[in-house]
Amino acid sequence: MGGNAGRARRSARSLDAFIRARFPDARVICSATPESTGARGRRRVRHPAELDDVDVGVVRAVFGVAETGSVWLSEREFGVNALGFLSQHLVVLLDPAGDRAEPAPRLPRSAASSTRAMRC
Repeated sequence: MGGNAGRARRSARSLDAFIRARFPDARVICSATPESTGARGRRRVRHPAELDDVDVGVVRAVFGVAETGSVWLSEREFGVNALGFLSQHLVVLLDPAGDRAEPAPRLPRSAASSTRAMRC
């Protein structure tokens, strides 16, 4: 586990160049996003086993949590779940417009007291 963060320009050409620079030895790049062309588009994949040779998978997350390094990905983003499991490396795109801190929701007083009791 682990990862690196980086910023790429908005165009597909610059994103593909960014990915190629990060993974120069990658032979097969499969993208589930319109922002990156990749060598193999997700729409051309008919069976999950066809992704067994993917070096780099590219997906777009719905959102991310900086404090934990977590991202939200579902079947909708992958198209084929195997892309997340069979890729040697996974590039996760996050929308820079989504860079905003959102306050944690406040629990009602009654819920907060019952939550404390449950933690004991």
